[in-house]
Amino acid sequence: DSGVDIVAEKSNCYFNVQVKTATCSSEGRYLFTIKRSTFASHDKGAMFYVLVMRQKLTNQYLVIPSSFIQTLLSAGALGSGPMLSLLISTDEKGHRYALGASTDVSIFVGNFGVIR
Repeated sequence: DSGVDIVAEKSNCYFNVQVKTATCSSEGRYLFTIKRSTFASHDKGAMFYVLVMRQKLTNQYLVIPSSFIQTLLSAGALGSGPMLSLLISTDEKGHRYALGASTDVSIFVGNFGVIR
């Protein structure tokens, strides 16, 4: 597994996309993992992660650029093991999404426009 599910081209620019899917846990959270080695091999390019959050019959999508994840890594927010763990939670109304305890990622919900 190369860690890339989709290679796309737009205006002669290429993008890599990795799609990850998680089902809502009983605590209302979604856990996604990315191999650290795979992330490191793609973080210099135009890599994007589409995190599909499944709850019953609906899906929400977080579209996160690898540069954002790299910022979190540099700050020590994602741990140091062989896997990057992205734990996403939402408020009761589904308006605010957080990665970990406090990183607001609501801006990335349904925002496929970040892929450019």
